[in-house]
Amino acid sequence: MSFPEIVMKPIGIIHTPFKRVSDGIPIQGRLHPGAEGHIDLFDEYRDAGRDLDGFSHLFLLFYMHVSTVERMITKPYMDTVTRGVLSTRSPHRPNHLGLTLVRLIGIEAGSLTIRDVDMVDGTPLLDIKPYNPLFDAASKGEEVKTGWMKKISLDDSVRGTTKTRSHEEWLQENE
Repeated sequence: MSFPEIVMKPIGIIHTPFKRVSDGIPIQGRLHPGAEGHIDLFDEYRDAGRDLDGFSHLFLLFYMHVSTVERMITKPYMDTVTRGVLSTRSPHRPNHLGLTLVRLIGIEAGSLTIRDVDMVDGTPLLDIKPYNPLFDAASKGEEVKTGWMKKISLDDSVRGTTKTRSHEEWLQENE
């Protein structure tokens, strides 16, 4: 089956305190809550953000523009075994799409203040979806499987591996 080329354009820019990959970016914002950023929606998309102020959490879909590498096999930060990239959260994946859950702190004139960011400053924002546990969380009592990630614990001994440390390590150049 053949598909036409898919072209997306950003709806805004995500600004964070992380200017470089080596700035200790959380590999998932929820692992190091509190890092604050903001989104500047482009003028033509400001109206699309109407009514977001009633939500506490948002999913951000973004383009991981710093990564120029695609890997089919990768070693995740919190593991010592190589894995298929689609079973990880690695930025070095086909299409370089990122998804993260952030807390919405406020909105003013097309600028959204957010917390729990985990991307580099200047990241192109592709879409925003409001989080709703009715749609986005597993049903109560439903079994949730987390594959190889099941063994991960978030005690203090692992916290150091949940942030980026160097550009080379992020690129996995030493692997």
